[in-house]
Amino acid sequence: MPILLIEDLNYSYISKSQRTDAIRDANYVFESGQVYVIMGKSGSGKTTLLSLLAGLDKPLSGQISLDGEGLESMDISRYRRDKVAMIYQQFNLLPLLSVQENVMYPMVLSGVSKPEAQQRSVERLRELGLGEQFDRRLPHTLSGGEQQRVAIARALCMPARVILADEPTGSLDSENSKIIMGILKDLAHEKGYLVIIVTHDPAVAEHGDTCLRMDAGRFPVLTKTNHWNNQINS
Repeated sequence: MPILLIEDLNYSYISKSQRTDAIRDANYVFESGQVYVIMGKSGSGKTTLLSLLAGLDKPLSGQISLDGEGLESMDISRYRRDKVAMIYQQFNLLPLLSVQENVMYPMVLSGVSKPEAQQRSVERLRELGLGEQFDRRLPHTLSGGEQQRVAIARALCMPARVILADEPTGSLDSENSKIIMGILKDLAHEKGYLVIIVTHDPAVAEHGDTCLRMDAGRFPVLTKTNHWNNQINS
């Protein structure tokens, strides 16, 4: 089961005129079977942290490790393909491919045979409540909640056991937000995934097992309570 560890992590944006410290001496252990929600004001470093965890950026110092192996010693392309799965606010579905083709696409790219990719895609789509009538539809014909479920199905077809979600409910209404958060919670609690969510929405934080509030590149732990809204606004 995945354990994602960050140790003395630092990251800065450096230009000719200035340096902005986005992550400062961050330390934390993220464990499987849990939903972590990271909140904070714009510029607090939460999206930068997610990019570092996804292997999209490299820290200036410190270390990120998964199950005891540091990212610096891994094939980073393989890490992004097989170890972590990203879910985005805008779904990132390919507009000219059908629902099933969107789910199959990364599997085929990674060498999975087309019949196996098709079988996996059908299984994941059905698990997420998308019946056969959705398979040939194009993304623009789906609701936002349906598109996000397709994006989650695509992520679940790969070997990754770590899900990194950047504002996964940001484009959805409250009802679909609850559905998507219910799916992510079930993946953590029932199937042992490690789920890390970055969001601005306090309602999403209510679904987290652990809530972290980032401030100037650092985050203290906030255990889940009924007073989360008061804490995040304080």
